[in-house]
Amino acid sequence: MSIENLSRILIPPLSPIEAGRQEEWDSIEERLGIKFPTDYHDFITTFGTGYVGDFIWIFNPFAQKPTMNLLKQIPIRIGALKEIKQQFPSDVPFALFPEGECLLPCGATGNGDCLYWLTKGSPDKWPILVNESRGPDWETFDMQLTDFLARILKREIVCNIFPPDFPNKKTRSIREVKNAQLFRIKH
Repeated sequence: MSIENLSRILIPPLSPIEAGRQEEWDSIEERLGIKFPTDYHDFITTFGTGYVGDFIWIFNPFAQKPTMNLLKQIPIRIGALKEIKQQFPSDVPFALFPEGECLLPCGATGNGDCLYWLTKGSPDKWPILVNESRGPDWETFDMQLTDFLARILKREIVCNIFPPDFPNKKTRSIREVKNAQLFRIKH
């Protein structure tokens, strides 16, 4: 899939909030020492900062709100996993950013679950991993971020960590929130 396929399910905003410019992407990637997946660039450029189905938010390196800013969330999310891994190594069976093939946070849910890329191989082939909030369960989805979002929203796949009724009619509305927007799911 691609951003075009996701855009058939989610209605992109006319003016995405905090979409970033190419030179800003180059600077961030150089600073982090990684190249982000193409579909992530496309997602941020197309949608900007916002909530998917009023439940999932994708971290955005250009977001002003710290809870949605990728650069602010990386040390927070990785720091939390390091603490867990020290006490319960089997609960975090992956290397952590920036250690080679490792977990790199890319989003979160309203329940506190976290979405990660596993930075293995080409960035355009990084799988998505979901870690339950305050728990050891992980689910792996061998697909790009936009594929994961599209397939979850279409109910073609299920993430057992998410609520069983996601997405539902309640998550299909649109509302503005400070420095973010809710992306409406097409019916």
